[in-house]
Amino acid sequence: LKTRTAILPPIHTTIPDASPPPNFLSQIRRKSVFLTALIIFLAAGGFFGFRYMTTNASIKSIAVLPFVNVGDDRDSEYLADGLSENLINTLSRLPQLKVIARSSSFKFRGENIDVQDAARKLGVGAILTGRVVRRGDDLQISVELIDTADNTRIWGDIYNRKVSAALSVQEEITHAVSEKLQLNLSGAQERQMAKQMTNSPQAYQAYMNGVFFRRKNGAENIRKAIEYQKQSIALDANFARAYTELSVNFAALVEIGALSPQEGLPQARSAAENALALDETLAEAHYSLARVRDFEFDWTGAESSFKQAIELNPNLAGAHTLYAEYLSRSGRFDEALREVKRAQELDPLRTGLIGNEGLIFYHARRYDEAIVKKQIHASLAADNPFAHLELANAYVQKGQNTEAILSYQTSIKLEETTSALIYLGRFYALTGKHNEAIAILDKLKTTGKYVSPTELAILYAALGDKEKAFASLEKAYTERDFQLTSLKVEPGYDPLRDDPRFQDLLRRVGFP
Repeated sequence: LKTRTAILPPIHTTIPDASPPPNFLSQIRRKSVFLTALIIFLAAGGFFGFRYMTTNASIKSIAVLPFVNVGDDRDSEYLADGLSENLINTLSRLPQLKVIARSSSFKFRGENIDVQDAARKLGVGAILTGRVVRRGDDLQISVELIDTADNTRIWGDIYNRKVSAALSVQEEITHAVSEKLQLNLSGAQERQMAKQMTNSPQAYQAYMNGVFFRRKNGAENIRKAIEYQKQSIALDANFARAYTELSVNFAALVEIGALSPQEGLPQARSAAENALALDETLAEAHYSLARVRDFEFDWTGAESSFKQAIELNPNLAGAHTLYAEYLSRSGRFDEALREVKRAQELDPLRTGLIGNEGLIFYHARRYDEAIVKKQIHASLAADNPFAHLELANAYVQKGQNTEAILSYQTSIKLEETTSALIYLGRFYALTGKHNEAIAILDKLKTTGKYVSPTELAILYAALGDKEKAFASLEKAYTERDFQLTSLKVEPGYDPLRDDPRFQDLLRRVGFP
């Protein structure tokens, strides 16, 4: 044992100095600091990247403001407006995104728009703005997508193209917006977004010119719009949207009395049907066909078309608006209120929708609520004679005669419409002023303006002359006067409701 122990190495009872050299220690410290900084940087980047992604993904509403036409070429305004409107139409097809209607977003026109103010009034999470510069055949389009929560720029780009390639720019912008907002499009939505309106630049320019003139309103401008859409179709017979616009224009001429229903409605129907034959997924074509069917007293067909339009494009404010009117005239008031509320969400600055809501309450005999809404509408649209007229009618139903006469007078001062004269005559008849009512009736016979026979029956009914009231209603039926669609709910026809002839007329008009 001793021998074995002797050959073992000696055991040290002291610990040697293990400290590294000073230069080695400083290297370790520098690496530690660098590593810590790198971790913090990556963590911060991950956080802000995550925040960026989640912020964009949380944006579920957008407004496309009218693109600014920069430069001296005022004739190119249709390009800027058309590009903006087509972007609205395309993005509106996406149900996961609320898109503000043109009539509200286009109130913010010009270069010095306060984006935050626009966002607050429109109630959106993102705003798309743009500028268009045209120099001959060259086009420069610059766009910015802004997060309205903090006014930061989500995305922007500049496109330099020929005017003939304007349509392709629209498609590129649409895809960029959907990508930046992380909308996660389905395959069907991707295909829908990629679908080209037309392959003809000339047809597209004629189409945009037509839309531009229709938006200017008035019979003369609408007729110009019709000619442009006919040119567009001649250049591309497969341009479904041009057919849709043609349908909208013919229906508009009928609505304003510039074209008879007998002449205008068949052309409006034919154009809408041609559009749908080319593209059955075009919501605007279903919407236009719904309007035509509504005019034709095709209640079942109209509702079917309204529903199809809304299913294909939940953001189509006009479809929600007219469907609400349809439902109100049918006596389905709760459904009508839901639809008009949806229209208000999509078109928040369109004051007429407040009046529409008031009219639904009026039809539902909820006069207190009708008066509240009509007062708001009349204050916001002080120069609109019909806003004051409808407020006056609601006052009459509540027996507020002093307020009623003041509102009638305001309406007539703004414009002496035949509708205002008829309802003022009714008011006189109901309040015992028979001679004043007869004087208005005589004035209507010599006015030289078109007098709706449906509305004229209201005055005869108030005067107690049922025979002339029904004669006037029969004339309205022969002429297919659209005002007949309010027979079921308009209080002015109450004196006639118990008469079998009235029930027969309701049946013939086809109320559901």
